[in-house]
Amino acid sequence: MDKFTLNTEELHLPQPDPIPDHCIFKYSEDNLIRQDDLAIFWESSELQKQTVMAHGGAYQTKDGKYFFKHIINKEQFGSKVFSQNMRSYIVVVRPNTYMYTESLT
Repeated sequence: MDKFTLNTEELHLPQPDPIPDHCIFKYSEDNLIRQDDLAIFWESSELQKQTVMAHGGAYQTKDGKYFFKHIINKEQFGSKVFSQNMRSYIVVVRPNTYMYTESLT
């Protein structure tokens, strides 16, 4: 072995701890929109609205109405949801710091 080759077995580096299961985001389970979730409705790049998902609620736009009963426990965050009259759609997005700030303006 020459003087520029590093033998990693001699270093004895500590192994990282495994990540606990409760810290890992699972899209199949955790991505479903549920009752009382905060969601952002993305209509366009200039128009985003935040709302709390509640049974019996609805979101009205100039192009149609979106009933929460058709979204809760049926759609996932990031889904394209069509209005009742099928003329338009919105994208239901999980809030993050950027999206939350954009929806306030």
